[in-house]
Amino acid sequence: MAQVALIEVSEPDADPFRRDELARRLRRELWERGVAADFVSLLPPPGGPGEAMASGALAVPLCSGSAAAALAEGVCRWLAAGEGRAVRVRAGTGSVELTRGAGECRRSLLEWLLRHGCGAEPEGAG
Repeated sequence: MAQVALIEVSEPDADPFRRDELARRLRRELWERGVAADFVSLLPPPGGPGEAMASGALAVPLCSGSAAAALAEGVCRWLAAGEGRAVRVRAGTGSVELTRGAGECRRSLLEWLLRHGCGAEPEGAG
């Protein structure tokens, strides 16, 4: 079974409808780069407010270094396109959070994805 990255989007004061819209925009950004992403619903954390499913999440298969590179590019471009945007990416047992202000977003996310995804080497490594 392929490793999957779970991407949660957020923005200050975003309600579930806004998070859904943000996820749709990120999905479109990823699709333009050839990255397949499916909408997923997440349960709120135990003890957290609300019984409804949380929105604003995508699942993306990580099966190669090129998929991870396209994912990193799409996520970082999406972050740069809006003030206050943030993402939390989970793969395996790890997670990383990024904001628009994160320096060297693409490289740091790509390296993280490759460590927690398929175990491929970054382009130019070696």
